[in-house]
Amino acid sequence: MPVEKYYLGPAPADEECVSLGVDNCEELARRECRAYIEAIKQVCGQPPEGARLKIERQRHDFGDFMEVVVLFDPSNREAAEYAAKCDAQAPTRWPEKSTNIKFLPGSVDVTLGAQQVASLDDIRRLLDRHTSGDWGDLCEEDKRANDSALKHGGRILSAYHVNGEKLWVLTEASREQTTVLTPGEY
Repeated sequence: MPVEKYYLGPAPADEECVSLGVDNCEELARRECRAYIEAIKQVCGQPPEGARLKIERQRHDFGDFMEVVVLFDPSNREAAEYAAKCDAQAPTRWPEKSTNIKFLPGSVDVTLGAQQVASLDDIRRLLDRHTSGDWGDLCEEDKRANDSALKHGGRILSAYHVNGEKLWVLTEASREQTTVLTPGEY
């Protein structure tokens, strides 16, 4: 499968981005790119089959930097249209609500059971609540455990009711993976 790509930048075009040479530059740049990918998905939607948003390392005379790219199969019309949309409509400013984000979810998986319960918009709302520290329908002890996990590390679990069904949102301690699932799928 031939693959083409559009370079979207490390952050929204009208915003400052992480500078080369600052302490912990690579980790900060990766976090910024992950947040930018989420902002792009808010505007352009989830990538269809044949398209993918990815962080790539770019070489520069002053050091390497990270940048978001959209990879796509040019023979797949839907993938090519999605890539063009990302190139033309990627946000130029950070979304207002991103200032409330307490952590980034990393890669997000939605199980089959959760897909049967909730729409894509429902899932997005749950992820927004989860990453902003609204733990949903948890007891006070579990909410305190999540608050502690934010400060000291550890996995984070939120529980919400959607269409009369309970869904969990679980972020691993590494913050590299978040899963939306039904309790029965745990």
